[in-house]
Amino acid sequence: ASCRTVYRKSCKRLGMIPQANVLQKLSDIPGKFAMTALSFSNFGLDSILPFVDLLRLNTDMKYIFLKSNRLGSSCLELLADVITTLPNVRSVDISDNRWCGARVSSALLRMVRRNENITTLRVHNTVPALLTTKVMPAVKMNQNRGVINMADYLAVKLVFDAANSDGNDVITRAELNEFAKKISAEELEEMLRVRSADASNPKVVAASANFKGSRLKELFTALEAGDDQTSNEGVTLPLLMTYLF
Repeated sequence: ASCRTVYRKSCKRLGMIPQANVLQKLSDIPGKFAMTALSFSNFGLDSILPFVDLLRLNTDMKYIFLKSNRLGSSCLELLADVITTLPNVRSVDISDNRWCGARVSSALLRMVRRNENITTLRVHNTVPALLTTKVMPAVKMNQNRGVINMADYLAVKLVFDAANSDGNDVITRAELNEFAKKISAEELEEMLRVRSADASNPKVVAASANFKGSRLKELFTALEAGDDQTSNEGVTLPLLMTYLF
């Protein structure tokens, strides 16, 4: 069997007509299940069911791009559950599908938490922003996993959110400068210490907070002087993590 044959058989079993544009993109080489991307954006898809077997057979799958289709809640919930079993998936885009609610948001959260390799997730115009307040931080945690632990991540995110006055994903030089003027070194260290309170050694926690506080002050000084290469574009949370760790 080939990827094309598997898709045809799935459609037949489900009583669905195979889409010609999908068939054209699938390999017809028997026994070759080496797909790394399921890329069917703007294909008019209204079901994920014909692709479930394909996803499970192509274990090297890294990218799943299903933007601008007509996939609804039940399909996207199933997709998230299937992706949970695919450890190599890195990026998922389900933007611009049908509006979904809390069930899909919960499924996506499970997916991201269980598949720690997922570092990109796009859900614009599919899942309301209010329902992604837990999902997107989990994605960012995956981006920084292996570099920092959860306590450090939450501590630095607390500082990032405090400096990010307009609530977007980038802190501008002006925002950082304003934040640096308002906060003392002691207050900064205390913020960095808050989420690490469960650490086993209070002295280690204090030393870590002091170190990160010093590094942040160095960053503030560099930005104020205008000698930081990223200052024009601003600072994202992943970039701040990279700088500190």
